[in-house]
Amino acid sequence: MTTASPLKAFRKSISQIATMGGKLAALVHETAIAMAEHAKEHGDMTLFVDLYNALHTANRRKAFTAWLYDFTPIRLKVKDDVAIAKGSRILKPEEKGFVEWNIDALAAVTYWDYTQGRDPKLMDAAAILKAIERLSKRLEKAIEKDQVSPNLNVNAAHAYLAELAKVKAPDMRVGAH
Repeated sequence: MTTASPLKAFRKSISQIATMGGKLAALVHETAIAMAEHAKEHGDMTLFVDLYNALHTANRRKAFTAWLYDFTPIRLKVKDDVAIAKGSRILKPEEKGFVEWNIDALAAVTYWDYTQGRDPKLMDAAAILKAIERLSKRLEKAIEKDQVSPNLNVNAAHAYLAELAKVKAPDMRVGAH
């Protein structure tokens, strides 16, 4: 047997792995988008538990949950890297950590690209802006429910929130300016 024969077979296997991996990743992405639309419409997110568990750890489960959590109010209960149905749910708007459904953003970036090259726990520009938006919403709700300190100038707070909503987010990437 010559050396070229096994090398040719190895190259063919590698090519098949690359093709199948790309198709699998696309299928996971398309399935997750469709499931998110279903969950938003019907309040049923139960199959996300199965999808998470179907992902091999090589498919970046942490990236998947970071992507899912940043664009949907879906939360998975994960113990020992296994998603559990009991405790997995859709957060309600008044709950800590709630984010609005953003299916367009979810579809615009794949989960494997979303955290590419960064730790999903690190804050980036998008995470900072999202945190500011959540804080603004919390302040607005507190004002509406009259749950603010008596020494807070409510008119000034409203004006500040209105101005904040008008601001176009700057490009905060390193080297952008």
